[in-house]
Amino acid sequence: EDGGTTWNQTYTNDPNQQGAGSSLPLGGLKDGLSPVDMQVAWVGGVTYTPGAIYLYQTQDGGMNWTQVSVPVPSGYEQAQVETRGPLFASSNTAYLPLSISSQNGVLMAVYVSHDSGKTWTRTPTLITQGGQMDFVSEKDGIIWNGTNFYVTHDGAQTWTTVTPDVAFAESFAGMDFVSTSVGFVITSDASGAHGLYKTADGGATWNVLGK
Repeated sequence: EDGGTTWNQTYTNDPNQQGAGSSLPLGGLKDGLSPVDMQVAWVGGVTYTPGAIYLYQTQDGGMNWTQVSVPVPSGYEQAQVETRGPLFASSNTAYLPLSISSQNGVLMAVYVSHDSGKTWTRTPTLITQGGQMDFVSEKDGIIWNGTNFYVTHDGAQTWTTVTPDVAFAESFAGMDFVSTSVGFVITSDASGAHGLYKTADGGATWNVLGK
């Protein structure tokens, strides 16, 4: 609460430490902490158990955690699923990316909540090789799938594809859109060198800002 100068540990699930809790299981890989405010936060991850969605929420600053139930898409009950936790576009509206690995390859399902995460509904489209997701408003979002940007303007109900004029491919290391038009991409090559690109037209054309 002082800009990172000091820290207070509120929870541990290591049974070798005194006072360890069990509401956030030791098992499973934690993959994404999504804070909403100083009390409410979410943790996503993966357990490698078929059809098990790893999603937990705290409402008391991390002291206690509760598992949140999200239905697996029909037909993928035996698939390996992973989430990085929800992305809140407003205090009420949030989007939850779910990576599904099965005999059909890797797909991304997107769930939406309009009640601050109490209930979740899957949106219609499964995006092939869906990766990083960003929402700049309650309706406007972007997903990178390794080749194209998938863009929605109706809250993930429908998507259009935008093919960038730069083949980011495996060099893509992250993105941040600040509006439906303006966004940034960070790249990283095999040597570890990074590049920074900017778009002003929603992902179609990119200008390098630095390498």
